[in-house]
Amino acid sequence: MGTAIEVRGPRRSYADRGDVALPGAPLVLVGGSALAVVLLVPLEVLPETVAQVCGLLPLTPSVDLIGHGWLGGLDGAELTRAWLLALAWVAAGVFAVRRWFRWDPRQ
Repeated sequence: MGTAIEVRGPRRSYADRGDVALPGAPLVLVGGSALAVVLLVPLEVLPETVAQVCGLLPLTPSVDLIGHGWLGGLDGAELTRAWLLALAWVAAGVFAVRRWFRWDPRQ
């Protein structure tokens, strides 16, 4: 986020700054989550505590469900856990959007 602001340079108003700062946030969340989940290192290789924390990140249920669709391998409990965790992240996202995002037109 800071890099994007430095690259674009100073802006005249706060409204101009919003388009610079916002694109960095999804990259950090999705990129960091994807890096920690399964794309580079399987959870089984990580220490138990780190694997448990990474197992709760937003992309973990998505990767698990996609892997199950391609290769199978999840039993009923793991499949239910993946769906419930995915729904919990969706609910958290909906709550965050309704709570902190402003949809009013700018004055």
